[in-house]
Amino acid sequence: LLAKRMHDREIDEELRAYIDAAVEEKMRAGMSRETAIRKARIEMGSTEAVKEEIREAGWEGTLESLWQDVRYGARMLRKSPGFTAVVILTLALGIGANTAIFSLVEAVLLRPLPYPHPSNLVDVWAHSSIFDFPNLGSSLPDLADIRAQTRCFERLAVYNYGQTDFTGSGTPQELTAAQVSADFFPLLGVSLLYGRTFFPSDIQPGHDREVILSGKLWRDRFGADPRVIGRGILLDSATYTIIGVMPPQFDFPETAQLWMPFVPSPADVAARGSHAFPAVARLAPGHSITEAQAELDTLAAHLARAYPHEDKNWGLQVRSVQTDLVGDARTPILVLFGAVGLVLLIVCANVGNLYLARAWARAHEIAIRAALGASRGRLIRQLLVEGLLLALAGGTAGLMLAAWAMGGLRSLIPLSTPRLQNLNIDSHVLWFTLGASLAAGILFGLVPAFLVSRDHLIAAIREAGAGRDAGSAGPRHSSLRHVLVVAEVALALVLVVAAGLALRSLASLSAVPLGIRADRLLTMRLDFPKLPSKTDAELVNYGTKILDHVRATHGVESASVSNCIPLSGCRGEAQFHVEGWQAPSDQRSMAGWNRVAPG
Repeated sequence: LLAKRMHDREIDEELRAYIDAAVEEKMRAGMSRETAIRKARIEMGSTEAVKEEIREAGWEGTLESLWQDVRYGARMLRKSPGFTAVVILTLALGIGANTAIFSLVEAVLLRPLPYPHPSNLVDVWAHSSIFDFPNLGSSLPDLADIRAQTRCFERLAVYNYGQTDFTGSGTPQELTAAQVSADFFPLLGVSLLYGRTFFPSDIQPGHDREVILSGKLWRDRFGADPRVIGRGILLDSATYTIIGVMPPQFDFPETAQLWMPFVPSPADVAARGSHAFPAVARLAPGHSITEAQAELDTLAAHLARAYPHEDKNWGLQVRSVQTDLVGDARTPILVLFGAVGLVLLIVCANVGNLYLARAWARAHEIAIRAALGASRGRLIRQLLVEGLLLALAGGTAGLMLAAWAMGGLRSLIPLSTPRLQNLNIDSHVLWFTLGASLAAGILFGLVPAFLVSRDHLIAAIREAGAGRDAGSAGPRHSSLRHVLVVAEVALALVLVVAAGLALRSLASLSAVPLGIRADRLLTMRLDFPKLPSKTDAELVNYGTKILDHVRATHGVESASVSNCIPLSGCRGEAQFHVEGWQAPSDQRSMAGWNRVAPG
């Protein structure tokens, strides 16, 4: 490819050597030199034809002819700017929508967790037949039994999380803090950006004043200063020393902004009935989640018999960390991805119809090329190359459209969607866009190419010579175009019906009586500072002062407080007993509860 002239000179020299050898052989047979030269040239045939045959024998010839198809296709598309612009714009909308939604699928569902062997990471939950909560923590004695009596777990770590007040440096901020055991970071196999993790000596009462920052908190509040290690910060009015900074992608448990040592109280260590602590585990090599669940079922049955007062009606459950993290987001995201997939099919049908009409209008040109020696495969390849050029141009435009729409997509997605911070256009999204573009180009370009290349050459030339309208087509082409139109309408109808159902569901949900008057109703959350020196009466007085201040604010008609705000998702459940009445054994005496103030 890079030394074409030298290659042609070598072919010329080889052909001349062949002619000379053939002439000498014929002259030895008794021919004159002129006759021998003429016979040798007749036997060899056209020199240029032989040279062309030699060039096409290697991969270089195939690549060169393909490059010729690309240049020819680009010239043909430039000659039809309106057709080209419409097709590229149509493909950009379809591929751009698929690229944007696939970036969401890849970020939330497909991207593996940033830990070694993430498929071996599982959550260990407790569940009860009395409480209507799916994921509850276990007690520390039960977790100790899991460590001692199961073989499926290589390691198991306990964690807990709650809110802490960060003060003493700039604007006070409420942070989500996770308290973790010593096995937590070694189990996950994560490396810190700076500093170290907790030593076993840090997980001791009185020695638990170390903290590890998340990458985002380190960047937002400390300016990404690497000298932050060893600095003291105030959390709930207590001084903690920063000993490490996690990488930006680490956020387990989700939304954690910093990590502290988990130091349980003696009461927690002894309380088997205190089902309050989540746990994460790593499966041992060669063991599956199914085997681990079987072991936990056996252990839960044993604990229920051994400790009926604390563990009766309680079970244990193991689930993949990735599954727990995604939660209920999987189904709506996949439905959305399926919807934009239908949009891409509609786009391909639309462009295929346009491309078929254009290819049929060029039937005369294609017939002439075939009559001059172009093979059917070469004709199909030419039309397919043009389709792929359009698809790649549309894919490039769609990628730019998806990048531009990424900000709007983030604003439309609920903030509760897990791993939303991973939403971006990475290499996987680029490969998807390339694959979708190539698939679209093949899908809308191949069938028209096959149909047009099959037409009888002489008939096509005669019809064109007779002045047939370039836009008209034979029965076979008309039938295919009708099928494509029907397919477009059918797919669009599916999307319209689905969208109508979704809108009707939204309208129905909006019309559901809430049981409260939500107009002009504002809510706020009040977190009491964690001050051990304060009594309950002082904390109540603190809350009462805030409530009085709110009531006195201009524009406030009335104000009150409750443990759970209506429609917030907060709820409580408690078992109750009625004096003088014995509930049946199969009936749960459970009730939801809320604690409210007057008004």
